[in-house]
Amino acid sequence: MPYDMGNVKGDPVPWFERSLDIAGRLVAGVRDDQWGDATPCTEWNVRDLVHHLVGNNVWYAGVMRGDDDSDGPPQDDLLGDDPAAAYDASMDAAKEALRTPGCMERVMPFWGGVTGQLFTAEHFIDCFVHGWDLAKATGQNTALPRDLVEAAYAILEPDNGQPPIDEVWDFVDVAERAEDDLQTRLLARAGRVA
Repeated sequence: MPYDMGNVKGDPVPWFERSLDIAGRLVAGVRDDQWGDATPCTEWNVRDLVHHLVGNNVWYAGVMRGDDDSDGPPQDDLLGDDPAAAYDASMDAAKEALRTPGCMERVMPFWGGVTGQLFTAEHFIDCFVHGWDLAKATGQNTALPRDLVEAAYAILEPDNGQPPIDEVWDFVDVAERAEDDLQTRLLARAGRVA
């Protein structure tokens, strides 16, 4: 049985589109001397993190259009000499692919079967949280829009009525404290310390 959105209310399409825009502004804000800097994703520097975002966008676009049946993003260098332009092109491709007729209902042949809707929700989470990683790594504004934080938090809720989407990732175990603000709790749920 394909995954669905469980008890999560809302449409992941505008959430993902906005997270793409947020990440795009952050990629554009990376200074030339920051591409080798460390990020909260300890295995990646800033360039690696942006490459991950671009690769995910390229993969997402191909899967949603129906012309890519791989189970992961390409590993080749996708950034070239202009990472910001590469990001923008990948973002445009991902947004265009969202309009593919029937893509939200189609079941993708990986992760045990996942609808385009949940695939979009997963990519929203990935882009949104990695946007925070990029902001943190490069000294940009780390405040995230409250409504998107609420949506992401609900998707990562273990008891939301769907198989846990966070099983897609291998999050570091960070304690979520009830007294913290929602963004801090979301980041903890995603294995980050704010």
